[in-house]
Amino acid sequence: MSRARPETFEVLAWLLRLAGRDYRDIVNAMVEEMTFSEKMARIKGLLRMRAYRFSDYIVCLSNVNAYESSLADVLIRAGCDVALVASEHDNEVRLFGRCNKRIAERVSLAEIFNELARYFNGEGGGHATAAALSVKERIDITTLLFKALNSIEQKLHVKTIRIND
Repeated sequence: MSRARPETFEVLAWLLRLAGRDYRDIVNAMVEEMTFSEKMARIKGLLRMRAYRFSDYIVCLSNVNAYESSLADVLIRAGCDVALVASEHDNEVRLFGRCNKRIAERVSLAEIFNELARYFNGEGGGHATAAALSVKERIDITTLLFKALNSIEQKLHVKTIRIND
């Protein structure tokens, strides 16, 4: 709805009157209950998170076994400007990234993930605020996360520092 035109709202109002419903009924019908597995993945990812800062930006790194993009979205909503979430699956390592628009104005995650794909001989892509990488080899996920962090530092000409308690 954030990109809707005025006509969209006129049609929506007409449909709501026709159906005899209000907007809250429609929104509630679209809300899907989160599975226990997804809740656990998010909690584990939050517990494993490491945060770094430069200037007034925060970069968060974590790893989970599933629901990587879900965790990345949670980290962004929690206040991270960049969220990098890695996972291992059999003979594949994956990295998911999200960032807010403020970071995307300075650097594109798609560009960073394409470079990481070349470096690790994998496949990567996306767009300025969301990207993914898949590497069909065994790579230490900590190495992958820190290589991604280093790539962001290089693109932005900054050095991050770890946020401790």
